[in-house]
Amino acid sequence: MIMRRSEDSLLRLGIFYPSSTGIHVISPEVSAGNPNPFDPQVQCRLAAACEEAGLDYIFLADRWAPFGERCTAAGFQDPFWYAPLLSAALASATRRIGLVSTVHTTYHRPEQVANLGAMLDQLSGGRWGMNIVTGFSPNEAAMFGMANIGHDDRYAMAEDFIEALKYLWTGKSGGFDGRFYKVDARATSLPPLQRDPLMINAGASAAGLDFAAKQADWIFLTGTNAAEVTGKMSKVNAIARDIGRPETAIRAMMHANLIVRDSDDEAQALGASIREKVDLDAAREFAAELMGGMDTFRRMLGAQSERDRLIRVGSRGGGQLLHGSPRTVVADIVRLHREYGCRGLAFSFPIWSPKEVRRSLLSIMPLLAEAGIWISPHERGWSW
Repeated sequence: MIMRRSEDSLLRLGIFYPSSTGIHVISPEVSAGNPNPFDPQVQCRLAAACEEAGLDYIFLADRWAPFGERCTAAGFQDPFWYAPLLSAALASATRRIGLVSTVHTTYHRPEQVANLGAMLDQLSGGRWGMNIVTGFSPNEAAMFGMANIGHDDRYAMAEDFIEALKYLWTGKSGGFDGRFYKVDARATSLPPLQRDPLMINAGASAAGLDFAAKQADWIFLTGTNAAEVTGKMSKVNAIARDIGRPETAIRAMMHANLIVRDSDDEAQALGASIREKVDLDAAREFAAELMGGMDTFRRMLGAQSERDRLIRVGSRGGGQLLHGSPRTVVADIVRLHREYGCRGLAFSFPIWSPKEVRRSLLSIMPLLAEAGIWISPHERGWSW
């Protein structure tokens, strides 16, 4: 089933997939209560549960090098599944849900990703998308024996990379001659089943927003209030208009930390318990890299006290907080849709298992449908 494109305003809901022991929670104690994310059968059962519940997509992050010794000792994002290969495994466990793999353009060649992406699209039956990251970590650059490339230069390279990638997917001969990448031959791989697989980016700087406006179909946005988020999207839309793209071509997405329980008190008590269990030393190591390499986190966290900052990054990363009863969570999602212009969410589950994910989603989805901002893909058809 080839995923079709749609420019409607309905929400697209997905999961920020647990590809590591702690994807957004830096706490050995919390992680110990979750299933083993490195058991392939667990991963396949979780993906099937997400599809059954009616999520539109699975979002797989990626990481090449550890943040540091403290994060490694806490089991935080080390080790980490390689997103494209985990996507291939999940494609065999599902039939309809979209699969988004994160790819670091700085550490790959376009020829490699053209082959890899086309194969994933073929294996999944036309359900693959690519989250484009340029890589901000000096640890990762050092792992590849590279100097730490400047922020704006990485985005310039990424734009050239994507143009080369799209050229390779046409199957044409004649070559691509870009500023950073040159392709002299036609690739032997099969083409992707989708003419142009979905492209996602989360750029927040001027260079990042410019890149997203030109190359992305979805952009993940962060902000402390609605004005900040809508202001970023207005900039993206203005750039898109200048190059002839319709505003509806780019979907504004957000990341949210989800805990759903029968009552607000129960959900909030669980959230508070998780915050109390954050490994502050590991969170300090993580926060130092985030704030050193990403403008978004410097703006978001810079005004907070150190302890508040560490608890924030150690318990939910940059995600919106959705902790409450089904009706409270849905009211908050409706507010994000109407006030922030949010057209999609990626849920991270600090407490997760196939049963927990299914239960949480099925408790809120009928209410989202009732609010008129979401329709199950089982009913409307599966689309990006």
